[in-house]
Amino acid sequence: MHTPMRRSTLAWVVMTALGLAACDIINPEEPIPAFIYIPAFSVETSPEEGSSSDNIRELWLTVDGQSLGAYRIPNAVPILTEGSAEIRLQAGIRDNGITLDPNIYPFYAPATFTRELVPGETDTLPPVEFRYLEETQFAFVEDFEDDLAVFEGIERSTAEVFEGEYAGRIELDTLNTVVRLATIGSYSNLTALSPQVYVEMDYRSDVPVAVGVAGQPDVPGFPTVALDAGFLPNTEWNKIYFSLGGLLQQGQFGSVQIVLEAFLTDPQQLGPDGVARVYLDNIKLVHF
Repeated sequence: MHTPMRRSTLAWVVMTALGLAACDIINPEEPIPAFIYIPAFSVETSPEEGSSSDNIRELWLTVDGQSLGAYRIPNAVPILTEGSAEIRLQAGIRDNGITLDPNIYPFYAPATFTRELVPGETDTLPPVEFRYLEETQFAFVEDFEDDLAVFEGIERSTAEVFEGEYAGRIELDTLNTVVRLATIGSYSNLTALSPQVYVEMDYRSDVPVAVGVAGQPDVPGFPTVALDAGFLPNTEWNKIYFSLGGLLQQGQFGSVQIVLEAFLTDPQQLGPDGVARVYLDNIKLVHF
């Protein structure tokens, strides 16, 4: 007489157990991450490498060979790895200062750490120090601290300096609305070992400035000036990295001069004395 009731109860118990098991399958227990806290970073240079100024925007993180993306610093980054792990950090920049063009700067060596990761715990790394790779070649480093000019027509100035005692200065007015300057020397074989070629510089400017190259193509033809990237006016000092590898390969140049072209686009860019100015410092041409 009570058998149906017992069967019903048993069926309910079985169904409940199956339901709970299904919930575990659908919503499994989430793993607990370990955390790596990255407090700060800097760039260290030797005297022949010039200034240690940088504009690193974020650090790219790799754990045991797996890329976990880019992170602003300081930051505590969750990592779903337990035990000994290799932490690799690379410097992230914006090619040509373009916000939507993030890239790992190829000339800064990665910073690598080995850490024992424990779920739920935070391991704080020491401040990260980036250095140039040993194979980085500096075609020139212009900090304007001596009279050995790299660019023809850029004046040395103490009026507005990023660091040291001197910076370079370019002036424009209503009679000189475009000023094009080039390096005194030419540089060849910049892409012989790698397409990665960059111009670094610190700048403060009242007007836009374009950056490019001038050279004689390998194939017969007329000397060519090719301007690609550049920067807009900025009242504060800023660091920028210009990628010139694509420009050099497209032009098939045998050797090139680095070109800067400043141009007045609005009379309001002129100062009270009727002059617009561009200040430059720590210009480097780097390649492999």
